Amino acid sequence: MSTRTPVPERLGLFDYYQILVSVLLVFLGAWILLREVFSGRVVLMAWFLGGSLLLYGLYRMKHVLDYFRKKR
Repeated sequence: MSTRTPVPERLGLFDYYQILVSVLLVFLGAWILLREVFSGRVVLMAWFLGGSLLLYGLYRMKHVLDYFRKKR
């Protein structure tokens, strides 16, 4: 038997902090990737870091959007 916690009525301060961090992760990952593309160099660490920050930020934003869809 699996129990799920109910969706809270209001977002707390920590929830807003997590949303802000998720948005910043997306922008930072995209910025690192774009900077690497336009620099003309190939540094694998920058590709891995930028790509993973971008993907992790998008993953977290998916959960934020799912929360707002469930709330409707």
